[in-house]
Amino acid sequence: MFRPGESYMPKNIAPEEWKFIPSLKGKHATRHIFILETLMSKGPKSYCDMALEYLQLEPKFSTLNKANQYYRQRSENSTFYKRCRFLEEKDYVKKFGSLYKLSPKGAFLVLAVNPKILGSASRDFLDDTNDLQKPEWLSGVNEEDTIKSFQDGFKSNPIGADVLSFAARKILLAYKINLDEISSKDLFSLLYEKTAAKLRKPS
Repeated sequence: MFRPGESYMPKNIAPEEWKFIPSLKGKHATRHIFILETLMSKGPKSYCDMALEYLQLEPKFSTLNKANQYYRQRSENSTFYKRCRFLEEKDYVKKFGSLYKLSPKGAFLVLAVNPKILGSASRDFLDDTNDLQKPEWLSGVNEEDTIKSFQDGFKSNPIGADVLSFAARKILLAYKINLDEISSKDLFSLLYEKTAAKLRKPS
């Protein structure tokens, strides 16, 4: 995970590969990725908890007096509240009470940007109330087993994470998917459809 102010985009990825993800542009991009990565690595969190974790990564925050820390945290709480609301509106996260969890689309974005974080993902990072309709050919696939397989695979073959990131980005480019404007349900329906079509093609 990066520190506030650091680039959220890996240096080896060309900018055009992100042109269909408006959330990765502009001044809030770092916070967007911080929120999504935090939810994957640590599980459900409130916006206030994430705002404090974000501030604690700033070297200057710990040197402030208590009054300034208080006002700085109130300001960051307000910013994180708005960012979490934005990510919820775009279907990257789901809210349960005061806590946020990743949606399947949010997990897809994290894997496109920084798939290595899956190696230390929280067991309950993903919203399991989603309404994704898995196709028949995936009916026997267990999500937890799949995630565990990826985690084990990344440990034995770190290059596999880069391959996964590359594949996710190329899917967005190939099908011109604006990730901000497509729902989790529609995104994965499209991915299932395209995958099934490739499987049906004669070798």
